[in-house]
Amino acid sequence: MPRWVKDWFSDRRSINYSGLVQETLIKVIKEKDPEYFEKHKHLLPDIKRKETTPTLTI
Repeated sequence: MPRWVKDWFSDRRSINYSGLVQETLIKVIKEKDPEYFEKHKHLLPDIKRKETTPTLTI
């Protein structure tokens, strides 16, 4: 991870990192392997997101 990204995360301790990573990985899988995603989407957990967690658009 580039230093400037690491610094940004360090300054924002209220971000739910695991939820952010999980949400991002799900988006990547959905985009890169839609067949696999469709087969397993029923297993998706509820992602708990706080208002402070930024929403990424990929």
